Amino acid sequence: MKSIKRILNTKQVKQLILFIALAFLFLILTKLSKVYDKDLKFKIKIVNVPDSNIIVTSDSILTVKAQSTGYNFLPYFFKTAELVLDAEKDVITSKTNYLWMPNDNKYKLESILSNDFEVFTIQPDSVVFEFQKMSSKLVPIKLNANISYATGFDSYFGLQIKPDSVNLIGPEQIIKTVNFIETKTIVEKNLNKNTKQQLPLLLSDLNNNLKLSTKDVEVSIDVEKFTEGTLSIPVRIINIPEGISINFFPKKIPVSYYTSLNNYKSVDTSDFEITADYSTISSSKSGNLDIVLNTSNSNIKSAKLKQNSINIIIEE
Repeated sequence: MKSIKRILNTKQVKQLILFIALAFLFLILTKLSKVYDKDLKFKIKIVNVPDSNIIVTSDSILTVKAQSTGYNFLPYFFKTAELVLDAEKDVITSKTNYLWMPNDNKYKLESILSNDFEVFTIQPDSVVFEFQKMSSKLVPIKLNANISYATGFDSYFGLQIKPDSVNLIGPEQIIKTVNFIETKTIVEKNLNKNTKQQLPLLLSDLNNNLKLSTKDVEVSIDVEKFTEGTLSIPVRIINIPEGISINFFPKKIPVSYYTSLNNYKSVDTSDFEITADYSTISSSKSGNLDIVLNTSNSNIKSAKLKQNSINIIIEE
């Protein structure tokens, strides 16, 4: 190993390495000084597009066959040049697209290329940017949720989302296909307290040309302790014709109800009404009559009758 280092450090070897490096450099410079015909790639970007229009095609690539020295081509070996078009003055505008004719607008390329380039051909001979008119639409947000409550706990209104809808902005033909936007699934098990969190919308399947007024929503839920109660509620018969005398039983029906522990004491019999409609009875002198339960207290989450009908007798 030491002998090799001694050889490499000799004057003759150093001169040889320098000679090889200079020869290689001379070869590169010779190559770069020669004239070549090459294809240059230009990425075309359009700017100053009115807010009322949205481009629905991707940026185009322009291929320019040109002649110049290797020195001039060198920068384009490492990057794709960009050609910027102004939608207000560089293109021809129709109802659905912007049209640019490269061969009629060589000055745009000349402003990028130096005078040392000679341009032979440009492909394609026309560049089209399709656009659609912008539109907006308010669509509802569909909440995906998987929740359960701890024993003895519940919520009056369940999960609430803000906002409950999102404004879509984009091409009219695309917007009309969207009827709702879904959220990521919220999973909460054995809830026993209030909770609030930000939940993102599912946007992976949404067209890239659409813009949304928001990308997430606030999800909240108020959780309380709940309990059941039972009250005996009198039955009232309605729509009894004049001259008709009836008797029915039972006169009262047990009603079970479900409410929060905080509101349990505020519930009483005046919050319920049980009615039976005489006009729905058959022509026979006796039979069953369906009953209907109504509640007037918003603190009652649910209520249920112990039975759904009464026996009625029409008396002479």
